[in-house]
Amino acid sequence: MKLESILEEFRGYLLLNFKGISSILSDEQIEDWLQANWEIIVEFRLQSAGITEGLIDIYGNGADCNSEGSRVSLPKSQPTSAIHIAPNCIFHSFGTLINGFFAQEAPFDYVKGEYPKSDDLVLPLKQVKFSVGQTFDELAT
Repeated sequence: MKLESILEEFRGYLLLNFKGISSILSDEQIEDWLQANWEIIVEFRLQSAGITEGLIDIYGNGADCNSEGSRVSLPKSQPTSAIHIAPNCIFHSFGTLINGFFAQEAPFDYVKGEYPKSDDLVLPLKQVKFSVGQTFDELAT
């Protein structure tokens, strides 16, 4: 299984479920739901496929359900790698553009990335080549 395939399956899951979930959960609960599914669908499968050895950086803003960290499971644990969308640019989330601004909404045809020391990057999904690299914290130091 390839990195791109796993991420596309996560995106497909969002397409199937995001509208229904966003109608019943608060914004904070949606972030918890996104992070929980990121850990199950993406992180675990990347480990199982031998693409990563440990935990990966959070999805979006991460979860707020644990006071110890931004993860749902193993909240005190630190990531060992991250998904990148460009050199030194960490994948943040899938979304779309609404009135020229990025929003975590269907059809999830754009990708947001974060540079540790500069502005965010938003690209059409079709222009992104995903890779595994250093964590946000490692790049920031």
